[in-house]
Amino acid sequence: DDLVLEALASGEAVLSPDEKEMGVMLADIGGGTTDISVFKDGSIYHTSVLPVAGYQVTSDIALGLGLPFDIAESMKRKYADVTPHPAEEQDQAINVDNGHNISHAELCNIVKARMEETLRLILLEMPTSEYTQLAPAGLVLTGGSSSVPGLQELASETLRVPVRIGLPEGVYGITDVLSGPAYATGVGLLLWATKGNGRQAGWSKTSPKDWNDKSATPWKKVFTMFKSLIGAKK
Repeated sequence: DDLVLEALASGEAVLSPDEKEMGVMLADIGGGTTDISVFKDGSIYHTSVLPVAGYQVTSDIALGLGLPFDIAESMKRKYADVTPHPAEEQDQAINVDNGHNISHAELCNIVKARMEETLRLILLEMPTSEYTQLAPAGLVLTGGSSSVPGLQELASETLRVPVRIGLPEGVYGITDVLSGPAYATGVGLLLWATKGNGRQAGWSKTSPKDWNDKSATPWKKVFTMFKSLIGAKK
C-alpha cells in the first residue's frame, strides 16, 4: 500500500522516543547490506548503506575453511560466537556435513575479524567524526546478522560507545518467532502502517482488550497479519 525508508521502519520497531530525541546510531546488519541511520531531535538525520553484511561473513568462512557456501552459512548460524573464551574452550573440532572437521576457534576468529571491520566501517559512515556528540545514546545493532553471540560486547570494546541489540518492541502479543532482530524491519513496517492509518482515521492507542472494537481497526489488522505470518511459519 505504501513505501517507507527501511531505516525508518527498523527505527520504529527498535528505538525508543528518548533515543531518537537524544541522538542515536542504528545499524541494521542484514544478509547483503548494512543500513545505517542516525536519529536526532526526534527525526532521521543521516542515512547510508554499506555493501557488507552477513553474506561477506559466510563468504569468509567458506574461503577460510574450504567449505561450500551453504555449509559455511549453516556453520555460521550454529556455531559463530565472538565472545572471548579460554583457549581450551575455543580449540574444539566441529563435524560438518561434508565429513570434515573444522576448528571452532578458527571459525569464530574469521567471524570476529569481519564483524570488527564492519563495525569500524559503520563509524566511518557517520557524517562527522564527533559521533559521540552527535549520538550520545550510542549504537543500536539490529538485523539478522546482529544476533551473533558476543557482538554487543565486541562492538562496545571496539567502538568505545554504548551498544545494545535492538529487538522489536511496541506490539502486544508478539511471539518469540518474531521477537528477534531479524524481524526488526518487518515489525517496523506494520507499526509504521498502523500509525499512518491512525492519523488518517483519527485513531488513538487502545489496549489489547479493545482490539476487536472499531476504534482499534489498525491494531486488529496488525494482529491478523501476525497470526497469518505465524501460521505460514508453522
